[in-house]
Amino acid sequence: MKVTVCFGRTRVVVPCGNGTIKVHSLIEQAAMRYKKVIAKDHNYWVQVHRLEHGDGGILDLDDVLCDVADDKDRLVAIYEEQDPHNGGDGISSTGTQSPEPFPTDLSSTNGSYQPYQTASEIEVTPSALLSSE
Repeated sequence: MKVTVCFGRTRVVVPCGNGTIKVHSLIEQAAMRYKKVIAKDHNYWVQVHRLEHGDGGILDLDDVLCDVADDKDRLVAIYEEQDPHNGGDGISSTGTQSPEPFPTDLSSTNGSYQPYQTASEIEVTPSALLSSE
């Protein structure tokens, strides 16, 4: 089993064996991997307050991972990290979650996404104008 933990726009994949680890262990491993990815040493602090499932549910620290998440799930870390003015790189997030500018999965728009059709036409009839009042 493996899950992806998102720290803002940075995503780390954490292998979880058969999934019998506790959520708090996953958080420790994810934070360690996050520090590696952003090239910080072990003294750089990252505090994960909680993990949220992609559907918005909050994972309990004492739960066994395989009971609350599935293989290849995406989890979002709600976290703080070292103040950039006290040893950070000046560009890292300090606990704020930036929204994704574009959905990565177009199905998340509930099927309302329709690509622009250059040959599409809209016909406006007098009856349509009258019915819109």
